[in-house]
Amino acid sequence: MSPPKMPKSKTVLSTAASVAASSAMLMQKIAKDFIPKEVQAYLFSSFYSLIHRLSSEFTIVIEEFQGLTLNQVFEAADIYSGTKVTPSTQRVQLGKSEEEKSVTIRVDQDKEIVDVFHDVQVTWILIFRSYELSFHKKHKEKLLNSYLPYIRERPSRKKARQ
Repeated sequence: MSPPKMPKSKTVLSTAASVAASSAMLMQKIAKDFIPKEVQAYLFSSFYSLIHRLSSEFTIVIEEFQGLTLNQVFEAADIYSGTKVTPSTQRVQLGKSEEEKSVTIRVDQDKEIVDVFHDVQVTWILIFRSYELSFHKKHKEKLLNSYLPYIRERPSRKKARQ
């Protein structure tokens, strides 16, 4: 009599992943059907808050509009992001207003660019009508006090040269 054959680890892992995915889908369906939307929103917010606290990353969001007026920090970030386009950048947006003498370049939607300021890596991404700047949270003060003012000054320096 020979010993029973053990299933291959690949088969076991595949089966376990399938069961886990099915269970997750079932739990999501149950939650959607039986848990009120307000409670779902609270749970999601709490989970996001917990993950954010555990993360070493800090994100600054720069919206295009502040109320009904154009956010000047967004305008400066828009100009600045165009200066960070590199030969490896595969997609950009071009534009020109009546007031501008030349075409402006900016990063395209959902495309990341990486900038380094005083040895701190900052990842930029344009999402719909806002820029998200992410970096290690230990550099928060340095970037808020030096990097953002630097970005805001760049457009005025550019205009002064023209």
